[in-house]
Amino acid sequence: MELKDDDKIKEIVQLNPFNEREYIKDKQSIMDIKIKTEKDEYIDIEVQINDVDNYKKRSLYYWSKLYGESLGKGDSYYELKKSIVINIVNFNIIEENDKYHNVFVIKEREENTLFLEDLEIHYIELEKFNVEKDINELNDLEEWIVFLKECNEKHDCEIIEKLSSRKEEIEMAVKIMNKLSADEIEYQKYLAREKYIMDEISKKKYAQYKMAQMKEQEENARKAEEEAKKALAEAEEKTLQAEEKRKVEEAKRKVAEEKRKAEEEKRKAEEAKRIAAEKKALQAEEELDNMKKTVALNLLDLLDDHTIAIQTGLSIEEVGQIRKGHKSQG
Repeated sequence: MELKDDDKIKEIVQLNPFNEREYIKDKQSIMDIKIKTEKDEYIDIEVQINDVDNYKKRSLYYWSKLYGESLGKGDSYYELKKSIVINIVNFNIIEENDKYHNVFVIKEREENTLFLEDLEIHYIELEKFNVEKDINELNDLEEWIVFLKECNEKHDCEIIEKLSSRKEEIEMAVKIMNKLSADEIEYQKYLAREKYIMDEISKKKYAQYKMAQMKEQEENARKAEEEAKKALAEAEEKTLQAEEKRKVEEAKRKVAEEKRKAEEEKRKAEEAKRIAAEKKALQAEEELDNMKKTVALNLLDLLDDHTIAIQTGLSIEEVGQIRKGHKSQG
């Protein structure tokens, strides 16, 4: 971040190096300096000690304000000046790499072509800075970081004095930090409050967003629970219906079985009745035959075989057999 001759600081346009907690309850420590270079480019340097919600969008928003303010009333867009925002933060904000200094510009996504040089946003993350060098070996950016860390943490006056003696810009920064009139402080208090209000609005909206997200998650969980209960009830209903159907089918099966048994008993009874009738008929037939034979036997001495056969219904052969048996006995 070494400055060329035409990049040298021309004017401190706006400065706010003070601890906001002196003026606004429950704030973070901030230093905010607006600089105009010899090329009439604007640089906004902000030192942020504590993490702030949506800080990336916040810095882009303040860059847009800085860029818009570079255009005077009635000027053409050609007069818009390059605007640089340098965010020096005491927390990690760029999680994609371990570099303590990241620079963002507008480029074409695929070709990587620079769109305009007017936008430049720097993030210098003090927590990532871990360079152990002698003070005489530090480059320009490292000198500034050591200066800021000493101001914020150790307050080593000897190191700050050495840095001031080596670099005119750091000496100017020390003077700026020690120089503020009462009227200027009041003005900066107003600007700080304006920034604070924007931060608070962002926090509230973020909190509202998280609350809405939480409510949505709770509603989704409630709906999921209701769907699960409904599915369970439907499953239980289907189980009951299946059980009832099984019972009905079982009852039908039992009725069919009882009917089959009754029909079987009826068949057996009819079979027994038939057998008994056949037996009785056979017995009657045997008794009738015996009676015929007895009558024929008694008529043997009185009638001839043909007449006996006609009278008894026996065949002539049967009568002949009876007569033959009678003679053998005589």
